[in-house]
Amino acid sequence: VMQRELTSYVEGKGKEIWDLYSGAEGSTDAKSVEKSLVDGCLALFKEIGDWLSRQFENHPLLQEARKNAFEKFINVTLVRTETLPGDKKVEKKATISEVLTNYLDSVMKNEFKDITDPEQELERLDKLCVLFSHLREKDVFQEYYKAKLAKRLLQTTPNDDLEKALLEKLQRLMGKSFTHKME
Repeated sequence: VMQRELTSYVEGKGKEIWDLYSGAEGSTDAKSVEKSLVDGCLALFKEIGDWLSRQFENHPLLQEARKNAFEKFINVTLVRTETLPGDKKVEKKATISEVLTNYLDSVMKNEFKDITDPEQELERLDKLCVLFSHLREKDVFQEYYKAKLAKRLLQTTPNDDLEKALLEKLQRLMGKSFTHKME
């Protein structure tokens, strides 16, 4: 019963987060919408983890329910309606792989300017890797990330330490073959 209730709660909260994305007007800055979406997912994961730790001593069955619920709600296609000039409406679709890649690109370019401490940046990467671990389409993430990485390396001065730290974390999760071309 607790597993079912936890799954239902996580999926409901996840739907609220996605609704923020879907309901955002096309004129809203895409980066801020994506930041809100990713930050919302991270906050929900932390909230549920803290609750399970405090109330249920990280019971394995409830941890499994949380994992399954996150995988279910994270791996949906996001749809957002944008209004183009002339009041023409267009549906814009995105996967969480694309959103997470865009978010990581902004982090690597230090566009958010919300964290200046290198240790906190590494903690943020750890949290983002938790979201990454719930993706079903890791190969899609890999393709998006390689393209963003190549563009970043050609157009800006990269933060080498942060780039290497993320690749090391991804390598630990997925293996050397996953990060080989990115390296």
